[in-house]
Order: sequence, then C-alpha cells, then structure tokens
Amino acid sequence: MTAIASSALVSLVVLAALLFVIYGPWQWVCTDFARQRLFEARDHIFDMAADGRLNFKSQDYRVIRRSLEMNIRFAHDLTLPNFLFLAIARKRRPGEMSDLHRAIENLPLEVRSEVKKIVHDGMKILILMMIFKSPVAIITIGPAIVASLLIDGCRKQAARAVKVSSALIQVEAENAPSAFVTGGAH
Repeated sequence: MTAIASSALVSLVVLAALLFVIYGPWQWVCTDFARQRLFEARDHIFDMAADGRLNFKSQDYRVIRRSLEMNIRFAHDLTLPNFLFLAIARKRRPGEMSDLHRAIENLPLEVRSEVKKIVHDGMKILILMMIFKSPVAIITIGPAIVASLLIDGCRKQAARAVKVSSALIQVEAENAPSAFVTGGAH
C-alpha cells in the first residue's frame, strides 16, 4: 500500500468516526442536556405552585406544565432541518398565540414575568440544541453567535465607560472655574 493510499484510508476512517460521533452520541448529549434543562424549568413551575404562588388546580398551571412536558418529548425530533421544514410548511397566522403563551398571559401579574422567563429560557435551550445538533449550523451560525457575544460585551463595556466618563466630566464641569462665572471671554 502506498503512502497516499494509507493516508486516504486513515482520512476516511477518521471522517467516518467523526460522523458517527456527530450523528450519534453528540445528538443524544445535546438532546439530553436540553431535556434536563426543561425538566428543571417544569420543576421550578411545580415549586412555585407548591409555594402557593400558582394554583395546582388551575387550568393555566396545567397547560404550562403540559406544554413543557410536550417540549421535553419533542426535543429528540427537533432538529434544524425539521424546524425549517415546519416553519416553511406551517404559515403562522398574525396574532396566533400558543396555548402556553395564552396560559402565561392569564397568570396573576406577580408571577407572570417569572414564569415567562422560565419558559423563555427553556425555549432558548431548545433553539441552542437545534443549532448544536447541526454541524452546518455550528459552522455557519456559531461564528455569528460568538461575534454577537463579543459585540454585545464590547457594547456593555463601552456603555460602562461612557457612564463613568460622563460622571467624571460632570463633576469636573461643576467644579472647574468657568469663563462665564469669572467674567472671561466666550
């Protein structure tokens, strides 16, 4: 066997192993991670009801729990290609709202925002799971996410710098002798 042929064989074996990992265990890990986070969200909603902040017997509580459980079951089917197909095939009507979001909107104001955040975080995990399960998405969307985080981080640092600088400028302006106060030229 020549060196080129053995290198090609090694490359094929490595590629096959990589594909096996990406389309086997990696998919399961991503799905299991997302499911675990959704279980935690569902448990948090349960704890809110156990603390008396939500009513176990209310229809809205049951809809929210059932919806989170549906997402837990649906997680293994949720891939980026499946999602894109669903998005194209199913046209969303203006103003259409899911049962989950309707139930959240029916909650008392004092708990609505907390439940909304819990559910929103669960949905973000499902979206990230779809991205991480797709090698193409990781290659194309991954750099965009990293850039977004870096830009957002830079924006936050710039905002802090502006805040500190503006406070310093204001203090200096208030304490510096002014040409207007001292009667100097404009």
